[in-house]
Amino acid sequence: MEPTHRVENAEDSCPDCGNELSGGWPRSSHEVIDIPRVKFTVTEHASMARKCSACRKAVVARPDLGGIVMGKQRLGIELIGHVVTLRQQFNVPLAKIQWYLETMYGLTVSAGAFVDIVHRVADVAQAPVEEILERMRNGDIVAMAETGWGENGAGGYAWVCVNKDGIYFVRGDRSKSMVQKILGPEFVGVLVADYYAAYNHVLGEKQRCWAHLLRAVSELWDDHPDNRSVKLWVRKIKALYTEAKAFESRDVRQRAKARQDLEQRALKLTQRYADDGSAPQRTLSKRVKEPCVFAEFPFVPPGSNISERSLRALVAARKMGGGTRSTMTLFSLFGTWNRRGENPLAACQKLLASHTP
Repeated sequence: MEPTHRVENAEDSCPDCGNELSGGWPRSSHEVIDIPRVKFTVTEHASMARKCSACRKAVVARPDLGGIVMGKQRLGIELIGHVVTLRQQFNVPLAKIQWYLETMYGLTVSAGAFVDIVHRVADVAQAPVEEILERMRNGDIVAMAETGWGENGAGGYAWVCVNKDGIYFVRGDRSKSMVQKILGPEFVGVLVADYYAAYNHVLGEKQRCWAHLLRAVSELWDDHPDNRSVKLWVRKIKALYTEAKAFESRDVRQRAKARQDLEQRALKLTQRYADDGSAPQRTLSKRVKEPCVFAEFPFVPPGSNISERSLRALVAARKMGGGTRSTMTLFSLFGTWNRRGENPLAACQKLLASHTP
């Protein structure tokens, strides 16, 4: 690596005769990589007053703190960026961030100051998070999922939308109006989701999650170990998925035809049981609708695993606290930076710098 500084080690005298040595040339070198322990800095920006010699008016300078600090608070954006990135990117609790800053830099910051930091950054993040949602609404595909998320003794649900460009989290109830509110009335892309009925009214095509379906058909097999009809049906459903997953083609017409053939076969597999009240596979047969959208459109995944994993990460980080609004907003922002391959610390500090005086 290129050295940041150089130390020359040279003897002053000959070890044999004691004669003074001078000059010299590099004979060997040893590289040492380390992290110095740096104490925090406190910069006082003093506003100096000067009197005009002509009109005798006192002129007070106003410090230019753009890109340094947000508003009138004392903590600079470099420090704020580090705190929020540790919290959101690595799920570090605020108490441990306090320990880290005090141990590494000798800086003591109150818990209240940390909570204020989180809320301030969440306020700044509102506009870019709304932009993330708007791009999703205009995109070709969105994967959605939801999970229970109580707050202050009241029930509720956390929702997530994911595509290749970003992640959006929001809290609300578990109704179809919530789906409409998130995606908007004009979303016509492909929705990848589980079989919850709230997704049914969304315009455009829907790729229902095969992971959910395959788990359910495996449970059906276990629940009816002696039913030959069930076992045959489960084998055919799994074989259909394996075939659809293995299909590849660059030709648009071939992909459309392959999807049509697969879904016609799926319809034959399920139609005879969907209206049979005595068939154990009746409920699952009703779920198999538009199962092979992903065979026609390569950018569509066969399941909603990506959104489910995103929700698990949110739930795992819940113990960090900070309030629902802040949690959802910051997870949306940092999750989007990660999906885009951006450096979250640099992106956070850039965002904060754009909102300084």
